[in-house]
Amino acid sequence: MKDTTHNYCVITSLKVWIIISLLAPLHLSLSAQEYGRFDHFSTADGLISDKVYSMACDTNGFIWMATDFGFDRFDGKEFKHYNRLEYPSLRREDVLITHIGDNNNIYIGGYYGLMAEYDQKRDSLIDKM
Repeated sequence: MKDTTHNYCVITSLKVWIIISLLAPLHLSLSAQEYGRFDHFSTADGLISDKVYSMACDTNGFIWMATDFGFDRFDGKEFKHYNRLEYPSLRREDVLITHIGDNNNIYIGGYYGLMAEYDQKRDSLIDKM
């Protein structure tokens, strides 16, 4: 009698474990769909280049992207380009790094000593090297 009860408990526990194992991935996949959305942008959408090396978000909610043709600011609808044509003090356009400083200024960096600070309030780019 004791062996029968023990076997019944083991079989019942095994059935419960199998059901949970089968339903858990379904629950995780359904709940994962509730969170987040990812949009892809390209030059067709206004991005200056399809090669984005880094991104940073400032306190105003703008997303700043380092590309091989300068850097871009995205406000959720449109891209604004920062390149040598508009900002001659930008020594190189192949920007690899964007970083937001404590003052909400944008710091960019790249090859061969490219280090600059973009002051949003003054709309000016300051060479730091």
